[in-house]
Amino acid sequence: MRKLTGIAGIALALLTALSMTAWAAGTEEGAMSGEQMMIADPSWTTDTSPITLTFFFDGMAGSDSNLNEHYGDDEVTSVFVEDTGVDFDMIFAPDSDQTMLNVLIASGDLPDMIRMSHNLQQATQLVQRGLVWDLDELSQTYAPKYMDNWDSRIRLYYRMHFDDMGFYFHPAYYVTDKQIESPFLLKAMQGVTVLKEVYEHLGSPPIENTDDYIDLLRRVKQEFPELTPVQSLRGPSPDKDGNPRLVERSLPLGGLNQRFFKQDDGTWIKYWEHPDFVKVLQFANTLFNEQLIARTEFTDKQPQLWGNVLTNVFSELNEDADNASGFHNNPTFIEARKPLAEKLGVENVRFWMLPAFTIEPHMKYEVDDLRGGVGGSGTMITKQAERPDRAVQWLDYLAQDLTQKRIIYGIEGVHSDPNTVDGWDIPLIKQYYRDLGAEQPMQVFRAKYGLGAAMYPFRDKYWGEAQGFLFIDDIGKQIYQTAFANYTDLSWNRGVDNYTVGSEAEKVAATIKDYYSTQIFEIISGPGDEVQARYDEMLATMRELGLDVLNAWYTEVLEGRDARVAKYSVGL
Repeated sequence: MRKLTGIAGIALALLTALSMTAWAAGTEEGAMSGEQMMIADPSWTTDTSPITLTFFFDGMAGSDSNLNEHYGDDEVTSVFVEDTGVDFDMIFAPDSDQTMLNVLIASGDLPDMIRMSHNLQQATQLVQRGLVWDLDELSQTYAPKYMDNWDSRIRLYYRMHFDDMGFYFHPAYYVTDKQIESPFLLKAMQGVTVLKEVYEHLGSPPIENTDDYIDLLRRVKQEFPELTPVQSLRGPSPDKDGNPRLVERSLPLGGLNQRFFKQDDGTWIKYWEHPDFVKVLQFANTLFNEQLIARTEFTDKQPQLWGNVLTNVFSELNEDADNASGFHNNPTFIEARKPLAEKLGVENVRFWMLPAFTIEPHMKYEVDDLRGGVGGSGTMITKQAERPDRAVQWLDYLAQDLTQKRIIYGIEGVHSDPNTVDGWDIPLIKQYYRDLGAEQPMQVFRAKYGLGAAMYPFRDKYWGEAQGFLFIDDIGKQIYQTAFANYTDLSWNRGVDNYTVGSEAEKVAATIKDYYSTQIFEIISGPGDEVQARYDEMLATMRELGLDVLNAWYTEVLEGRDARVAKYSVGL
């Protein structure tokens, strides 16, 4: 295994200021040809000799994960390494702006595997420049049953996404056709949460629109100055379009989570041209200017944002139901919120999800955490991988039902009883988690035992969500039911922003993003009475920069959807 060299090596050295480590050298092994390799079933038993692959994650490891430190050593992933022989040198991007990813692509000096969102323009670049493997093609030689892991629905989506029948991503957070019908699958998680006991102390006022919500936050700021009234998200800014997360996570409140909209003249526009978008900006501006949201949220990184939720946030604008339903059992949360509980005269404080509300009644709050079941990100194998055979075989191993169950429930005979409930004794697993939680902080036992969030980058959607029902109480049931009621399949509009490499649309999109990402923050941080005027000025400039080119692209892609479905369904 070679080190990263050339331009990438120089650029990564420069990125050490961002506190990232360099790639570690692996073992030197020559690539094995298809003729030399004996295909076995299962594929990962073909060659289990020790090998270390380089793995780049376009995003940070969660503060309670430290996956790069414990992979191959904890009780779960040590079994993975034993079964497959594959270990990893992992590196995580320091932020979410794709800086490191762009450096790697520009240099052409790529790791063996990359995990990223397939909705990024960089994914299209990697495919169109021939820098990554078509996993369907690769698996035919090295893992013949790999594609059997994917239902036709998932395969169709990826065919359409990259427009050449290729299957370039191993999906993460996917669900199979069978799993999608399960009552244990939480299809929608996101919603607005509040601390239940504080909310009740304030009289449990009905929240029917954002004006009611802002009034509630104002009362919290006045009566509970030790609390941050609201945080928009645990992840850092900005999003793919350049929005601060406060704006991006407010889109459902404006009924804009659909993101693309058809006008009367038949053309399609993005949410930023929708007449209701300025109302979202006005809402965000109010939160910012009245300091109902911590202004440091726009610069804080994920560990700090996550820590804020555990310690001092009253409400989260877009919290995940599975997190919110279990927060009150977190020892760190309990200890940090003890003074607040004593102030209120209650045993503990807990999160509670408000019924969906919007800015105005005509808007519809809708979310799609299931992402249509096709996955929200995934793993690519690069053409520079010296052992693509071992990489695709490991992905085949990862997709197995047994592997996915182990990620969530642990190792049978250690964390679960293989003689009951098809190998998963739910009461025993529940007690195991309770014992671990009582002995040591959650982040410690997650890393030590490889359970749950520690393996978040590698798990599917189904087993992670099904686990939530193990510990659900009355609070959790309310949160789950409230979130689930908001589900709408919005997967049809994903990938519209993936432009042809070198096209006019790609160039215009890059220019507009540079401008938009600066202006949007100035609007939400500027005077409240100037939001409309500044928005109008921004939109006029975006049109001068070529917004009509992007709209033509959106229209071409979205209007041709039925024909594309028919085209790419052939052979499935």
